[in-house]
Amino acid sequence: MNETQRAVIAGRLANMKQGTRTDVQPSANLPKVISQPEAATMLNVSPQTVYQLYQAIAEQLAGKPVLLRFQQPQYKNYLGCCHMNRRGQIVIDVSPHLDNEQTLRVFLHECAHARLHKFIPSDTNKTAQSIAPQTPRNAIQAGVTNQHEAEADKLAAEWLKIANYYDTEEAALWRLYRTITTRKGQ
Repeated sequence: MNETQRAVIAGRLANMKQGTRTDVQPSANLPKVISQPEAATMLNVSPQTVYQLYQAIAEQLAGKPVLLRFQQPQYKNYLGCCHMNRRGQIVIDVSPHLDNEQTLRVFLHECAHARLHKFIPSDTNKTAQSIAPQTPRNAIQAGVTNQHEAEADKLAAEWLKIANYYDTEEAALWRLYRTITTRKGQ
């Protein structure tokens, strides 16, 4: 097996939920809990493999450097968010609480925002609980927001077709990565 195949198997073996206590022994009646680093070690792969693939795809799709973070977005109840931090760097946050298919869809939507839209620097140090999404001040601003969302949805849908998500998250990511890097070289 190659590293990608081993990484896929490691991802399937890892069954530890976020927030699981590791300081106590699990009940003998429960299946063994395996963390991502443990699964990666068992199969001799880096736990960063899938993240690195997401990061590489984000930069290819956005057409610029981005900081990708799998963390709760700064706005309450958002699944993803694309913004510019105070240093002028584009940041994409994707909620870590999504299943693989949702993660891919939200990720592609936020990459589309990074590619299509301009951002002004914002304070990303605030927690998700402390920031409510801004309400558009007028109908024009609301229309622009809706247009931006529609544009991002459209481009993300095109990329999702390329990924042809029917197998596994990793297979879809590799398919997308190979396609976009091949097209760029043409």
